[in-house]
Amino acid sequence: RGSGAVAVVEQNGVELCRIALSAGQEKTTFAVPGGLRVVIAVENGEAWFESSCCPDQLCVRSGRLSKTGEAAACLPAGVVLRIEGKAEADAITG
Repeated sequence: RGSGAVAVVEQNGVELCRIALSAGQEKTTFAVPGGLRVVIAVENGEAWFESSCCPDQLCVRSGRLSKTGEAAACLPAGVVLRIEGKAEADAITG
């Protein structure tokens, strides 16, 4: 996880909310307004699509996001979930 990571929820290009991610965080859910019911969940430094009324469920099956730069989307609902923050090195070369 990047330092100071946040989950950013957007719908049709408009930012709806930012949720800080941290270890030990209790589960919180956010229902995205609109025609299709989409619920985003955040817990223990991870964010994911908990449920969606979309037909293919690709967003729900995308799993939990926790690393800076990760993203998932529910295209029928126009919702994007992405992780922002300072990236941590995942390898060191010398």
